[in-house]
Amino acid sequence: MLADRPFRTYWTGQTLSAAGNAFSGLALAFAVLSLTRSAAALGVVLLASRAPSIVFFLVGGVLGDRYARRVIMLAADTARSVVQAATAALLLSGHAQLWSLAVLQAVAGTASAVFSPASKGLVADLAPQGQLRAANSLLAMSAAVAAVVAVAASGAVVAAVGPGVAFAIDAVSFAASTVSLAVLPGPELTAHAPIPRRLLSDLAGGWAAVAERRWLCTYAAHVALLNTVAVSPLFVLGPLVADRYLGGAGAWAAIAAGYATGALAASAVTLRWDPRRPLLTAYCLSLALAPLLALLAVHAPIWAVAGAGLAAGAQTSAYNTFTTTALQANIPNELLSRASAIVTVGGLLAVPIGMSAAGIAADALGTTTVLGIAASWVVVSGLAAIATPTARTPISLAPAEAPTAPLRPRPGR
Repeated sequence: MLADRPFRTYWTGQTLSAAGNAFSGLALAFAVLSLTRSAAALGVVLLASRAPSIVFFLVGGVLGDRYARRVIMLAADTARSVVQAATAALLLSGHAQLWSLAVLQAVAGTASAVFSPASKGLVADLAPQGQLRAANSLLAMSAAVAAVVAVAASGAVVAAVGPGVAFAIDAVSFAASTVSLAVLPGPELTAHAPIPRRLLSDLAGGWAAVAERRWLCTYAAHVALLNTVAVSPLFVLGPLVADRYLGGAGAWAAIAAGYATGALAASAVTLRWDPRRPLLTAYCLSLALAPLLALLAVHAPIWAVAGAGLAAGAQTSAYNTFTTTALQANIPNELLSRASAIVTVGGLLAVPIGMSAAGIAADALGTTTVLGIAASWVVVSGLAAIATPTARTPISLAPAEAPTAPLRPRPGR
């Protein structure tokens, strides 16, 4: 797989970027907690980082199908590098405030929203013939390895010198990703003239591709509801529980390292695992998120919570690999960025809603109650998804017609 030069170049940049994201992900939570110990305040800042995705993910999907995907991704990575460098400067100089962190992370979230749909299409372009699932698994595996190392280091960095250095590292990682995209072998870095269309007309084409595949609609609904009630409380309340009851940044780093280690193990398995019913497999695996939420709810010992993080990370990696590959393999390439954006936007909309609700609910009801509800919902929603007829639909994880010339320019791009 890595013998293919274009894919290897892209893989290198994304692995470095994943390491940087692991640093800043932990750092943002503890940067906010250093300014205020309120769960609601943490929820607001995390909300600001996610909210732009609601609108700009759809825009990114249209751009990714209209223009050269590499151009879109280069612009987004450049913006993220600048924003994280500015965040680092504010934190290191002692001038950071909640509003400034919220604004900067909103800009970073916007860039990420534009980047992601284009990246789904670019991976489909880059993957060597017949190796799309392996390409997604390898990207997930390297991201998990990078996260294991980076998360372990980030806990020490944040505890020793503060979160500003972690954001500086993330800025450098995005710069490295930008370089890898710029030197990627393939078509020239110029956007092809787009076919004149309206934004809504483009989105309608993507929606039609999604709506005619009922299994894809079921998956989108499952992700949206899971993100609202379970994943969002984990993002907001996990660092808070670690800070208050488990020992601080180092404890959350240990949990995150367990999560990343589980993701790594699952990625190794999905390199060769080709389930005939990938959606049913993904829904069954999603149940493994519940123990992590339940153990955080009761403030279990760190070794138990980190162990549950292994299972949670494994299910996330396998779930994402199977569902992403199923989408890439069964949607026409010229609609892929838009369809990816439409499927994902419901889950993105759910995250800011869930984050804001989780912080407010925790201040009113306590972290134990909110995390307990989240753990219960993982089980309820997973069993409901398993029971749907579309979960048993056989779905191929290999494109019907694999491209013979990866990265070949397409009309209208």
